[in-house]
Amino acid sequence: MAAVPRLAAAVSNAGALGMVTLTWSADAGAVVRETAALTARPFGGNLVLTDDHHRRLDQALEAGLRIVSFMWGIPAATSSLCTMLVALSCSRSAVPGRRGGQSPPAWT
Repeated sequence: MAAVPRLAAAVSNAGALGMVTLTWSADAGAVVRETAALTARPFGGNLVLTDDHHRRLDQALEAGLRIVSFMWGIPAATSSLCTMLVALSCSRSAVPGRRGGQSPPAWT
């Protein structure tokens, strides 16, 4: 994942999905606005939910972010987003309430 808006925008402009990290950004909204100023293409943001990052998520959403990937949890209010969940392993990928909380089959 791109840590800086310039790289995320370049990835998006090349036709892939650029991602910015929002977990350690003081102002996640500023990161989203800066990235949006550099590309008209879709891009996403990533949050590692080790602490309460609802403020950062709110900032990013208010700035127009619509694609979010989460690691270590999913906030409750994500129904209007394109949401991705990063699983560290198949044994940790079960999400209660989603698909019956079943882990996906192992990939070969």
